[in-house]
Amino acid sequence: MMEKNCKQRRPCPFCGGNDYHVEYCDRTDRHHIVCENCGAEGPIVKRDELLSTWNMAKRRNYDRP
Repeated sequence: MMEKNCKQRRPCPFCGGNDYHVEYCDRTDRHHIVCENCGAEGPIVKRDELLSTWNMAKRRNYDRP
């Protein structure tokens, strides 16, 4: 699913999950990442911007109760 030269995708910013899929919108030729765990969706962007926009999302601190 990820190209060799891409950076590593970070866990979901909402639930910390690592399972995801990429959805493609053929009308706009854009993509977005969807978390399989909680259903969170990243912004709809060009394919080469997928990981950078997902990775920039504000993260929660999962170690806190």
